[in-house]
Amino acid sequence: MSWPSNDDGWLLADTGDGTRELLSTHDAGASWASSGLDVDGAMQVIFADSANGWLVGVNGLRSTHDDGSTWNSTSIPGGISTDAAVATSEGVVHTAYLAGDPTMLHIATSPVDHDAFVVAPVSIQAGAGPRLDVSMTAGGPYGAMIYNDRTFVDAAEIRNGQWTPWKLDCPYPYPSLLVGLSPHGQALAVACGPSGFADDGPIVAADLSSGSIVWTTVEPAGNGVEGQNHLGFATATDAGVRIVAYSKGDGTSVIASSTDGGATWPTRTTLPAETLLGIIAHLPDGRVLITTDPGHGLISPDGLTWTSVATSPS
Repeated sequence: MSWPSNDDGWLLADTGDGTRELLSTHDAGASWASSGLDVDGAMQVIFADSANGWLVGVNGLRSTHDDGSTWNSTSIPGGISTDAAVATSEGVVHTAYLAGDPTMLHIATSPVDHDAFVVAPVSIQAGAGPRLDVSMTAGGPYGAMIYNDRTFVDAAEIRNGQWTPWKLDCPYPYPSLLVGLSPHGQALAVACGPSGFADDGPIVAADLSSGSIVWTTVEPAGNGVEGQNHLGFATATDAGVRIVAYSKGDGTSVIASSTDGGATWPTRTTLPAETLLGIIAHLPDGRVLITTDPGHGLISPDGLTWTSVATSPS
């Protein structure tokens, strides 16, 4: 889901018959309307503002520049086979996509108000598959891209205004990795968790209080139960709160927060067992919204305290 304003929201929703719909609201979620667009295979929707948005999926990248009235396939120099992720900030949009022979993961950037993508010089060899798990985050002038394919493959970041390789090493083999920037780029959260393709491991997050990455344990491995820890999401607020959500081996879900750059994670919100950690969105007024079980979610004004909220009409 994406909220270009507190009143205007867009989301991809799975329906009861297994298809997918693109829905929009212009009254803060009081009512939702279907776009009628064929979005089967779409994996992400994001809007930079009320007019400009993008759909990501196995059918490539589609864009709108008229508040969703029309959507068109977007071309990128060199072609595109599968679009994997998109992020937007400060008047530009970034997309990560698969293309070429051999297949490589590329990144391209365009102004938000028209399609004029320029391919960055950085590229990553595609993993063995079959799991394509690419996430992007952008805030202020910064951006980051994470590529997990069964396990963590590689990463890229915006440094000095350019996409460049980002060397990230989790403290144990075969991890899964997530990052999240705050909306204006004031804070960054980085977390590693077990991928399921190795022994259990702890949930660890980056302690950036000294200006460089030092890993600190958020949740130890094991805890005397079967099953592995599993990362849900990582994000941050512009006030400097880092947030890492995960499920433990016993199925309990936890939202952990840090106010000291990731050095310690004392603030915990424990959710009922088997709670789904779903999609996350930052609202323009600074609140953070996540979905949990169908029809339900949590909202936070500060990333520290969370209140239940309905995410579909009653």
